[in-house]
Amino acid sequence: SLVELDLSGNLIRKIHRYMFSGLISLQKLFLSNNFIEEIDLDAFGIELSKLNRIQLNHNRLRTLKDSQFYNLKSLEYIYLQYNYIESINSKIFNGLFKLSYVSLSLNNIKIIHIEKNSNIKIDFFNLRQNFLTSLENFTFTGLECKNLNLYSNRIDFIDKNAFEKLIDTESLILDKNR
Repeated sequence: SLVELDLSGNLIRKIHRYMFSGLISLQKLFLSNNFIEEIDLDAFGIELSKLNRIQLNHNRLRTLKDSQFYNLKSLEYIYLQYNYIESINSKIFNGLFKLSYVSLSLNNIKIIHIEKNSNIKIDFFNLRQNFLTSLENFTFTGLECKNLNLYSNRIDFIDKNAFEKLIDTESLILDKNR
């Protein structure tokens, strides 16, 4: 039974629905350095319930659908850096209760929207080198995050309540902004 699958460095453009069906023991999936532009909503089906690491870095993703990774109940690490993602909605993390590391660095993120009752717990949330310009009131409401990295964005405005509802933060990196 397959535990690790490395499809990095191929010419994959789309992750199709049920592309990984039957891989019930899969724990690590590497899809880096492809040309992935789209992921079907059911691409990561319920059969991948043991998957704890997915690498989608260095691709061409622009958007992530709500509940994109919902079936990945064991997911701990997700690497999405070096894509073209423009916004983040907390619904992409729905159902990911074991998630501890999220890297969305080096994308084109301009907007972060985290729902009030998201209850997202992440040890390390990396948003460095994106295009965030402001952090509005309660931007991080519903996020429990030990380490939040906002290094080298374009932030020139931080509302006084931007971090008020951010829970259990030990490290907040904001250097090299405007």
